[in-house]
Amino acid sequence: MTAIDDAPDRTHDPHPARPADPWQHLLDGVDRTRQTLRRDLAAVTASYDAHLARLDTLRHTLAHTPDG
Repeated sequence: MTAIDDAPDRTHDPHPARPADPWQHLLDGVDRTRQTLRRDLAAVTASYDAHLARLDTLRHTLAHTPDG
């Protein structure tokens, strides 16, 4: 056997499922987290707006109700 025959084959990727960019899975996770935060923040903001509108209506009602 020659030394060339004993050399490991380095012409193929031993981890073909691994992405070319080792950080890509982290970046994808950050993007998913960002999208989730935006969606949840929009829902929370809408909920706060609804509650504040209700409180404003109650305040207005109490301010204009004669003491009885």
